[in-house]
Amino acid sequence: QILSIHKCVDKIDRLEWSHDSKIMLVACTARRTAHVAAAHQPDWHCKIDEGPLGLAHARLAPDGRHVLTVAEAKMRLTIWSLLDRSVRFIRCPKHTDAGLAFSPDGAQMVLAHRADGHDELRFYVCDDGSFGVVRAFEVASDDLADVRWSPSADALCVLDGLLSPQVLLYTSEGAHIATHRLPDAATCDGLGTGL
Repeated sequence: QILSIHKCVDKIDRLEWSHDSKIMLVACTARRTAHVAAAHQPDWHCKIDEGPLGLAHARLAPDGRHVLTVAEAKMRLTIWSLLDRSVRFIRCPKHTDAGLAFSPDGAQMVLAHRADGHDELRFYVCDDGSFGVVRAFEVASDDLADVRWSPSADALCVLDGLLSPQVLLYTSEGAHIATHRLPDAATCDGLGTGL
């Protein structure tokens, strides 16, 4: 059964549903916009853009009532509230569509930043909609590529870049647990072959 039809003016690059299936987000990066619609209210919808900075990525927060967008050139991450129409800015995220993860319960967000040649993780409280910083710590990565929470939310997995492939494990409070590195490429059969 068709509930509603929403038309977009250009190619859809990303489609995402809120966890409660009430909100739908589509990103049209060719138009540098994101569109949000309510599944059961055909008349409710909104368009989000980053103005002259350009929109490079959009996603929903776990609560489904906040949209996170990243401007082109990673100038800022913007948090748009669908509830009260407020807007919050976080300057200079490290990546456009990586280096950001929500805890399994949706209460916290971790975001990668690069400052003074060092990678750091900043933690934001998001279950109350404030997205305020609660803590931050540097990580011993050469070029942080991504971050993930453990299912229990007590540890983080930091993936380093291709030049020094390694995985670093930290507690959510910043204590280093372990580092796992790939064997030397010269001794690793098949690594880098078959291209």
